[in-house]
Amino acid sequence: MAINKYFNAFQEPNEQDLLSDLFTEAISIFGQNIYYIPRTQVNTNPILGEDATSVFQTVYEIEAYLENVDGFEGDKNFLSNLGLQIKKSSNFLISDARFKEMMQHGPFNVPNTEINPNKIFRPFEGDLIYFPLTKGLFEIKFADHETIFYQLGRIYTWRLTVEMFKYSNEVINTGVKEIDAIAIQFHNANNTNNDPLADNTNMQNVVDPIEAMDFEGPRFTDGIFTG
Repeated sequence: MAINKYFNAFQEPNEQDLLSDLFTEAISIFGQNIYYIPRTQVNTNPILGEDATSVFQTVYEIEAYLENVDGFEGDKNFLSNLGLQIKKSSNFLISDARFKEMMQHGPFNVPNTEINPNKIFRPFEGDLIYFPLTKGLFEIKFADHETIFYQLGRIYTWRLTVEMFKYSNEVINTGVKEIDAIAIQFHNANNTNNDPLADNTNMQNVVDPIEAMDFEGPRFTDGIFTG
């Protein structure tokens, strides 16, 4: 027996569009504006699939709903043998329709004059999220499109699982002062003037004398103890 075509709405684009609009409206009512910063890979390693010279230079503004009502998740702030570790994580819910609209119109304050409606737009792992409320910069670890599972036969939202961004000398130049100020702070903290051991030459000067030391320790030779 086939499904009842009079009540099955999985093939009704009008119903799907209505539900998509409702999700978008709910996020715009209960959510907050965030900045989406895509990663631009400059020199991707074809074997490792990574790029040590990534650049973040475009930024988009979009509404997002913060799912964490009790604060950040993860290990948060803790002191380990490696120093102070900050491992905050969170989840943002964004509208798929709004994301596509945002990407089609181009970066923030830089409109796209050549809109391609057939291009596939989606958030990618490795891109950044700037959350103005906490002034935090987060990296997308996973973009899940099946959190709300095919209601009426379509995907309407993306659930972005993010963690606090760990700076590795990436170039961040978006033109948004708040975001670029964080990048400058990261750069200064990693500058060799502030951390001399970050300079390979200075590090080698420290390591060479250590490597030249005798670490065999005390031993017995012909029954005689020697240092």
